[in-house]
Amino acid sequence: MSLAIGTTALLLAGCAVGESSSVGGPEKEGSRSAVGVVDSSMSIEEGLRRFREGLPIVSELELGESSRAALVTRFVRGLERSDTNDLRAMAITRSEFAYLYYPTSPFTRPPTVQVAGLVWFFNIQSSQTGLTRAMRRYGGKPLLYLGHSCSAPPIHEGLNTLWSTCALRVSNPTDTGDLGLFGSIIEREGRFKFFSYANDF
Repeated sequence: MSLAIGTTALLLAGCAVGESSSVGGPEKEGSRSAVGVVDSSMSIEEGLRRFREGLPIVSELELGESSRAALVTRFVRGLERSDTNDLRAMAITRSEFAYLYYPTSPFTRPPTVQVAGLVWFFNIQSSQTGLTRAMRRYGGKPLLYLGHSCSAPPIHEGLNTLWSTCALRVSNPTDTGDLGLFGSIIEREGRFKFFSYANDF
């Protein structure tokens, strides 16, 4: 996963992601400030401490699935039913990001070091945009799902494994072939959730 974070990103430090734009789970984490106070001298440790303020501690990916195939099938069913609540529940939450993903991610060390708040901000924004576009185009419609594949080699980070470059194989009147409707999937200790819904639509 790569995130292009320019110097203008610091201008976003005080922005909040409203509840309507969050793909997080039942914590409604998007109602908090997505970034918090950021300055050029903030350490990774301090940035993570601030990012975790007020968040419940979690030890596993909650409301996920026991396999990648089961998660993608659930995603397709949610899209066909326009079930935004379940689609959001399948995505990594702010707490899961803070306690399970970020500490062993590449963003905690050079050359891609970046504070947790900014990484989360850009991920949640692109994820919500992708989910909105997928819902607008395919929500409530039969996809005639045949299967899925993730062509990029999995990336292992601590206890986490991430799959990307994933596509759905469908066969319906408007689409035949592969559709990239989500960005990446995270697995931790046998539980699978979507890390991002970012897509090219």
